[in-house]
Amino acid sequence: MTQATPHPIATPEPRPVEPPTPAAVVATPTPKPTVAPPATPSPSPSPSPSPKKGPPTPPPVTAPSAEAQRAQQVASLLGQAEAALGSRQFDQAIGHFDEVLRLDAQNAKALADKATAVSLRDAARKKFVPGRTAVKTEKATGGLAGFDSGDVAVQKAPDFLGRIEFEMSPASGIKPGDPYTLRFFLVNEGKKAIRIQGITLNTTVNGTGAGTPVSAATKEVAPQQRAPLGEVAGSWKDGTTSWSAELLVTANKGDSLKNQISWR
Repeated sequence: MTQATPHPIATPEPRPVEPPTPAAVVATPTPKPTVAPPATPSPSPSPSPSPKKGPPTPPPVTAPSAEAQRAQQVASLLGQAEAALGSRQFDQAIGHFDEVLRLDAQNAKALADKATAVSLRDAARKKFVPGRTAVKTEKATGGLAGFDSGDVAVQKAPDFLGRIEFEMSPASGIKPGDPYTLRFFLVNEGKKAIRIQGITLNTTVNGTGAGTPVSAATKEVAPQQRAPLGEVAGSWKDGTTSWSAELLVTANKGDSLKNQISWR
């Protein structure tokens, strides 16, 4: 039996597929990095003003006692007295010390320093005062004709006339520790030369004396001339209350001249 040939089934031809139209692409700009602005510090909150306080109440003032006031016066017066004493204003210093002693009669410092001030004031007022020259001659031999000279010391006229002069430096106001220089001179007031044989200086301090030979700076003094005889120097001692110096000059044929200078 003959099989019938199947007829092919017509397959519909596929329709062409159009590619889809792509959507338009919109370019998106690349965003720039955002920089954050600097942080602005937020203002600190202002502190609330504290309530105004009045000035502190001063402690109660206690009036100084009479004893404290007297002590302050004494200290002030002592300071003024010491300042016056340092500037050698002795009377002013003594006045301040007297005021201290009126407030405190037993103040040891005022008592001691007043005594010092009085001593310095008195010393400052003293000066070196020369005396008068005494001239001594040897005894004459024999008596005076027509006179009973048994009880009379007969002296011949001196071969010279003269005087001793002093120069003290300082002349006044000397105080303990000060250096001094005593110079002495011979003035020949006669008509003959005076030949110096020897010089002795006797210095007395507070009643105690000591003699010292002095080398003559001039051996012969012509008539009507003033010549230096010598000098001595020293330092004024603390505690000196009296001072004097006596100069003895031996000259021609045993004649002599003597004079002294005193601190008073």
